[in-house]
Amino acid sequence: MGAGTNQFRNPDSQSRIEQFDQPHILDGRHGVALTGSGTNVATLDFGAVSQFTTPPPKVTQTVAATSFTVSTPFDVSVTKSNVTSANYALTAELQTTDAVNGWTIDTFPLTTVPAAATSLTVTGVYASNVVHTLFLTIPFSEGAATISNSINFVATAN
Repeated sequence: MGAGTNQFRNPDSQSRIEQFDQPHILDGRHGVALTGSGTNVATLDFGAVSQFTTPPPKVTQTVAATSFTVSTPFDVSVTKSNVTSANYALTAELQTTDAVNGWTIDTFPLTTVPAAATSLTVTGVYASNVVHTLFLTIPFSEGAATISNSINFVATAN
């Protein structure tokens, strides 16, 4: 999961570039520890999972008739500088098509580039840790494999 810094021009000011930091991905109090927590490029590793075994610590697992889902919470925080907006909109989007597994944040299935990004919030509060949950649904037909993807989070000042 990750994103870079975004810059945009304020239409009311021709000479000033306003900047706000892209989302920083943080360890959730109850979620899996992230590599790069507190930065705009963090890695979440569910560890080894299987429908037949107990999930790793801080990973929740649900088994259904033809698939199983692993999930863990994580936090997103967006800070700002030189921005007059009161809040931001947050979107997320998978970077690689995954025709086998299902990727969801909270209750929102993620789209894949180049489709329109999935909206997670329309009025996010700056400098607050907002808890989200990543769900990965894996069908029983998926053989033993490493599942990997990137999620790009983008915050846009309102």
